[in-house]
Amino acid sequence: MKKIKLVGIKKGWFGRKIKKIVADIYVQDGKVVVESKDREEARKLQKEINYRAVQAIPFGIRKCREIKDEKGRNVTELYQINQRPSDPQFLEALASASGFWHDKKFGDYEVYETISKIVEE
Repeated sequence: MKKIKLVGIKKGWFGRKIKKIVADIYVQDGKVVVESKDREEARKLQKEINYRAVQAIPFGIRKCREIKDEKGRNVTELYQINQRPSDPQFLEALASASGFWHDKKFGDYEVYETISKIVEE
């Protein structure tokens, strides 16, 4: 099973930064599950992810391809493949959704999606 190990950082004494895995996120039976010691924060995050993944703007994986325009020039076309929780690349789309994770807090920790990892357990 693939999981996102969500990493949070908070500032400690004397400018020290404390890194901690604040939650595990995975998909089970087509639904997003967030596990953490802080159950209230996990419940809020799970509710927010489920709302956005199912009802609002879906998470997507950005792709590009080279095409030729009407004058014969090579043009790079950018597009997005939307992912729902039942899709196989949903965790990759969720992990790379920088707009979703921007200024996201998990308790006292600020979430950094760029250092969070997708692991196979």
